[in-house]
Amino acid sequence: MKLCHFSLQADVTMQDDFLPLHKSPWVLYPNQEFADPERRHQMFNNVLDELELSSSLGIDGVCVNEHHSSLYAVTPCPNLYASALARSTTDTAILVLGNSIIARGNPIRLAEEYAFIDCLSGGRLVAGLPVGAPMDVNHLMGVVPSTTRPRFREAVDMMVQGWTRPGPFPFNGRFYKERYVNPDPLPMQKPHPPIWCLGAESVDTWEYAANHDYAYGFFSFYGQEFGEAGLNEFWQTAEACGRDRNPYRVAFLQMICLSETDEATEEEYADHVFYLFDKEQTTPRYLADPPGYKLERSLAKKDTGRSGAERLREARDSMLPTEGLTRTERWRRFVENNVVLAGSPETVRTKLRAMAERLNVGHLLCLFQMGSLPHDQTMRNIKLFCEEVLPYVRDIHDDTEWVDHWWPQGAKQKIVAAAASS
Repeated sequence: MKLCHFSLQADVTMQDDFLPLHKSPWVLYPNQEFADPERRHQMFNNVLDELELSSSLGIDGVCVNEHHSSLYAVTPCPNLYASALARSTTDTAILVLGNSIIARGNPIRLAEEYAFIDCLSGGRLVAGLPVGAPMDVNHLMGVVPSTTRPRFREAVDMMVQGWTRPGPFPFNGRFYKERYVNPDPLPMQKPHPPIWCLGAESVDTWEYAANHDYAYGFFSFYGQEFGEAGLNEFWQTAEACGRDRNPYRVAFLQMICLSETDEATEEEYADHVFYLFDKEQTTPRYLADPPGYKLERSLAKKDTGRSGAERLREARDSMLPTEGLTRTERWRRFVENNVVLAGSPETVRTKLRAMAERLNVGHLLCLFQMGSLPHDQTMRNIKLFCEEVLPYVRDIHDDTEWVDHWWPQGAKQKIVAAAASS
């Protein structure tokens, strides 16, 4: 199994009166009030420190992502992070999860930047390609919602052709028309870096990933129980497209909260996790689900008649209620539903192994910093995981014949030995 460190990079300065005043931590907040350069200076360097620590302690991959005008994830330029990590790490995979290709103008610009990172790192890039959050691509970058998905597919096709087809050549699409497609540099990996499609619950994305044999990264933030329902449907879709159940076809995002004992995690993590759900993940529906962004078959699935967004809200209401619960009762609900894998290293090892096997996932994206968790506590969480959990779980799927076709050719899975006394 491949284990990776996914960095969310959230702003930690939202007060209790934030939502009544500003409505949303995405798009609508006043940047002059929150985008303090001194705080951002510290945040960006903290992120690199955390990812570099994971790499030095044996994590298989380090992940960065892209969002804009977002206190939920202050990550407007993931390729700059990736370039820095290409220099400061050696054999660790660099996963850009991902770049919003349709917000970049010409897709060949991203093709060249991804190729640059791949060459700089020695072939260690995963090229993540989300369709793009509506807040980013529609509200902030001006892409018409109903054109988002066809524009995305055409942009990816243009980029892959640029990597694999001798240039210069013309490209005459619906959205992109270029007389000379001739990118330089070209990626080190052949025919091109592994492509991962990212999403939550879109049948369209599942089919696109399966039909093109791309990996699929599932981002729900609601843990194992909710993830199982979505991934079961993904596997059904993949099989209908003629694909096998290779666990490396999937990546799954999971919050990890480690301490010396199970009991200590509430005091150390609960308020920070609640900050994530109560403040950062509160984007209004009119921003998150504009008309035309989703296809009809994703909005009303035959088996449920409910959209993915509705199911997410139902999961939040059923698993993570707030009314009438004490802090301890609410934290217990998060832990019991595996929204967070929390506890001592031994407890987290057991839960993680059971989750990976139950969901049939070959790539685990570990979220070590969530909500308002301070940098020093994040570093401690990373260290505990890499030293006390990682060596005991990376053998998952080793007893199978599955091959990871979606891992960078220049990255090596590291060998981290478990303590002899354990």
